[in-house]
This record gives sequence, C-alpha cells and structure tokens, in this order.
Amino acid sequence: MSTADIPAVGKIHSEVLDETYISYGELHLGLASTPTVVSADAPRIFHDELHNSLNNESVSCFVAESNGQIIGFAISALRNAIGDSSECWLEDIGVDPNFREEGVGEKLAKAVFNWAQEKHATYVLAEINVKNKLAQKGAMKMGFNPFCTIFLKSV
Repeated sequence: MSTADIPAVGKIHSEVLDETYISYGELHLGLASTPTVVSADAPRIFHDELHNSLNNESVSCFVAESNGQIIGFAISALRNAIGDSSECWLEDIGVDPNFREEGVGEKLAKAVFNWAQEKHATYVLAEINVKNKLAQKGAMKMGFNPFCTIFLKSV
C-alpha cells in the first residue's frame, strides 16, 4: 500500500464498517463512539491511522487490485515482541462488496501470513465481532480457530 492508495482503501473501509459488527479494536481507535455506533470521525481517524501505519516498520499494509482498481486491503502489525519472535495481529481487512466470494480476502490474508513468517511471528491473531458470522466464516476458511471472547460492560 502507498499513500496514493489511502483514499480508495478508506472508501472500502467506510463501505464495510458496519455498526452491528464493531470490534474492540475499532472502539479502541475511536472508529466507534460506543459498541453500537460508528463515530462520525471514523473516516478521518482511519485515514490518519493509515498514514501512521505506512511509516511504521512493525506494521504492514497490503492492497488487492483488479484492473488497476483497489478492491481490498489488509493491515497487520507486530505486537508483544519477545526475543526474536512476536505475535502478528491482522488488524483490519476489507474487500469491496462487489468482489466478495472471489478469494480476495484469502489472498490478502496469505500476504499477511507470509509477512508474519518473515518477521518471525509466532502466530497471527484476528479480532472479529461475535455477531459477524461472515467474517468468522472467512477466518475459519483461512485457517484461524476461535481462541477467546472479550466481554464488555459499559460503566
């Protein structure tokens, strides 16, 4: 991904960010103001995060293209480095709705897996909202297994 790709990636992100599937990561970044409401500032926050990610060597951003058009993206980051190994988080992945079910997400995930191996990550983690059955199905297809559930209580 390059800086020039950010508007197209941001458009896809806006199309796939669904208020019924907000994750902890989206809430934590401010992309959502509550567990059920996407923030009005989400596009700007995501845009800023992409710019920051492109200048961070522990983050890798990928795009998928078809006929010169960006149709998907994936963002991954290394966390919790211990010695020469770390964990890799698949922080975000999105596919243009017109290109779903064509293996785009799987190809993006494979790029993340390869990058994680190159960086000596021990494993790859992906956070998915418990209601997002489509994403869960895709993750299972890519070899992910359910690991834990995060509980949230507003105070």
